[in-house]
Amino acid sequence: MPSVAPAVQLVLDLNSYSTTLIDEYDFDLRIAAFEKINTKLVDTCNRHVMVILIWNFLYFLKDGDMAIRSSATHGLLQFMKRVKKDLQEKGIEKAAISDKGDEKAEEKTDIKRAHLGVITRIILPVIKKNLKTPKVGIDVRRAHMGILDTLIVIFPHLFSDLVGISTSF
Repeated sequence: MPSVAPAVQLVLDLNSYSTTLIDEYDFDLRIAAFEKINTKLVDTCNRHVMVILIWNFLYFLKDGDMAIRSSATHGLLQFMKRVKKDLQEKGIEKAAISDKGDEKAEEKTDIKRAHLGVITRIILPVIKKNLKTPKVGIDVRRAHMGILDTLIVIFPHLFSDLVGISTSF
């Protein structure tokens, strides 16, 4: 089992509250954790750590504080770019589902499914759910639409039916 140790302290810091004020964030710890993830850890962490941090970022997309929400948005964008980069480096960005018996092709397919699974089974369902929620404010909705727009731009082959509505094309 790959180590998730790099994520433990960062998750604690991302969820930290002030020790002197009731129900107030410890912004120094939270912003420092976001900065460390977004500048250093995003390129070096394993997929298990990535998933833990992505779930935290998705939670913070609904936060009322703009600094927290924008840091989470930036983190999600960084992880999406990392997935794309990993697939490109392995030469399997647009690889088709492999035929049985070809071990290398099957391995590439497994890697692609694992990487794109982060997008299709974690990020996208949360974005869809939160966009359908009527209680979400306009700023939170914009953050979610920004993530969806970036998904369309980075992975157009996954969202071919939405390419025409993207604001980035």
